[in-house]
Amino acid sequence: MAISRKRKADELLSSPAAITCAPPSPDFFRSLPPRLQEQDNLDYFEAFHVKRRNVMKSLFQDTEWHRLQLDYQFLTDFVTDPRCSISFGRPVILKMLGLFESDDERERVALATLLKGIYDRFPEHRVLIRTSVYDIFYQFNCSSDSKHNGIPELLTFLKNIVEERESACLEDEFKVFLLRSLIPLYKSKWLVMFYPYLRNCIAEFIVKDRKIADSVMQGMLRYWPKQGSSREYFFLDAAECFLVEAKLSTDFSSSVVGSLEKIAGCLKSLQFNVAEKALSLLDVDGGLGILIKKNFKFILQIMYSGLKEVAAKHWRPKTRELAMKISTALKAIDPVFYDDCYIASLFCEEDETGMEWMALARAERWTQLEGMAAAKKEWSGLSTNFRKELCS
Repeated sequence: MAISRKRKADELLSSPAAITCAPPSPDFFRSLPPRLQEQDNLDYFEAFHVKRRNVMKSLFQDTEWHRLQLDYQFLTDFVTDPRCSISFGRPVILKMLGLFESDDERERVALATLLKGIYDRFPEHRVLIRTSVYDIFYQFNCSSDSKHNGIPELLTFLKNIVEERESACLEDEFKVFLLRSLIPLYKSKWLVMFYPYLRNCIAEFIVKDRKIADSVMQGMLRYWPKQGSSREYFFLDAAECFLVEAKLSTDFSSSVVGSLEKIAGCLKSLQFNVAEKALSLLDVDGGLGILIKKNFKFILQIMYSGLKEVAAKHWRPKTRELAMKISTALKAIDPVFYDDCYIASLFCEEDETGMEWMALARAERWTQLEGMAAAKKEWSGLSTNFRKELCS
């Protein structure tokens, strides 16, 4: 039955005559089935490892997809064909956006393709689609425990919208959404499921308007993990992408300086993947190589202490070897200034050693004073009791 409908649709689309279709009803789209119990029990790290093994796609596949695929393809063909005249109402668009919570990735990709076709074909629905997508992200940020399967596809949809805009700078609507909705996604516990899409989407915002790079970096610093965590890897990856796209000059803002200090702190991380990612940012042949060469003295002053520590004390031999390799490459840029940083670090170590010795001496002196005070209190108590006995 479905195949015969597909043949009729192909015959209609192949004819040169114009085609007029009735507006689709919200009932054209199905209601989502109950979510699988095993998916509800899937926590952060389990989801990450399942996706790494590429098993998630086969784990949550809908058995009705062979029929749904024909329906989505049928509607997409009518939407994208300029000879077809079709209209969509508000309930239909909202019902379609609700289906992005589907467990099947193939259905979400088909929905994103259909939504993009409607957005391009019908300008009168663009405001409705954008505001509805914004609401999905706002609700997802407010309810941190709930998961939304369609975040990657919606981020890709927004990236394509921003990329196709002809204006030289972004409107206030997109800037507000970027700062209030997209950047707070970095605090989500489901970040591992969509962080590549989030990084690429924000990078496209920066490409369109590089003036917002400073605000983006400030938002990243606001949500940067306070303690050493594997999530810092995602922030380092995003910081590299944003700094490359921003094409910074020699004038650094406070947010960029803060980002460089966070990268220097990640060099000392005990998690080798975080430390090696931070080391890769200092590679002169990498994406930030031009920025490092232009601002070598300023950046090296921030990074040298962490670079020296990881090269000497990190527990993983390969990480230490990588740090030595990066140090050699940086030294080749300006050997004199590199040696100056080394000498300055020796003075800092001496100062730190002196401060530690003074702290130990101070603590020992306080211990002696406390002991003397306790002894004096005990002796005064004994003398008082002795006087009472004499008087009695």
